[in-house]
Amino acid sequence: MAKRTAASIQADIAKGAFRPHTALSNMALAYYQSDARSFAKTIFPICPVSLSSDNYYIFDKEDLLRDNWQRKPAYGKVDPAVLSEHTETYACVVDQMIMGIDQIRQTDLNRRMGPRTADPKQQRTKTMAGQANIHQDAWFARQFFKKGVWGQEFTGVDSTTVTSGQFIKFSNANSDPVSFVDDKKTEMEETTGRMPNRLALGVNVFNALKTNRKVPFTDGGIGLIEGQMEATLSKGQTVGGIAPTEYDSDDNEIPGYTVTVPLASDLTEAERKSRKLTGCRYTARLAGAIHIVEIHGNLTF
Repeated sequence: MAKRTAASIQADIAKGAFRPHTALSNMALAYYQSDARSFAKTIFPICPVSLSSDNYYIFDKEDLLRDNWQRKPAYGKVDPAVLSEHTETYACVVDQMIMGIDQIRQTDLNRRMGPRTADPKQQRTKTMAGQANIHQDAWFARQFFKKGVWGQEFTGVDSTTVTSGQFIKFSNANSDPVSFVDDKKTEMEETTGRMPNRLALGVNVFNALKTNRKVPFTDGGIGLIEGQMEATLSKGQTVGGIAPTEYDSDDNEIPGYTVTVPLASDLTEAERKSRKLTGCRYTARLAGAIHIVEIHGNLTF
């Protein structure tokens, strides 16, 4: 490599082959958050609109979930299904943020010919985009992360004897977070006809869930073990090792496998204290393989 001189460096700078930055040495750190950390848009989707204010339709879920099919009468027709609707209005408001650029400082940075990440315009654009996410999350939290907003609200307690509106804290060793969440999902589906597909957790709740690794001695905890047994046997069917569910000539079901586990109420106190779950059993039919086929038949005129 040819020896670097002040003249050669100046020539590379003039050609744009070398862009020195006197404000930085060999490292630059960006203190920006990933857009994936913004939660408001992941909990509820954004609904784009073309007008700043207008009406929108609301359909009653009762009508959408009702069985509206009827038996057609002879020479006639059924009554039309009822699909109720009403309207509400929306109005978009404008939030604003202004961030200035020091022109003198920008001139110095341009003369230094630093990396593009040092461009004040790019810095301000990226900062304002991050600020927009923070503002949206803060507004969302003020509107929805408070009491009185949701139809069902529960308070976590350390006591194992809970009353209406309470649940055992996830940080408590006796809690069963999976069963609790599953129960609430089922209740919401029974009430609304829709299964929830988002779970928003505060950082403290999330950390408590990560440390709660105990499988409780409850029907819910035993159900977790049963689910794993069934998942393993189902994989055996998928790869062809276990026979699928079949039917005999009388249309009686012949399951490929069965799983049985005990109920928590059937376990003795001694069994609970041993922390060992017994009585989990399965049966499975091997699929086998056909190697030789023997066929009998008759040919007649």
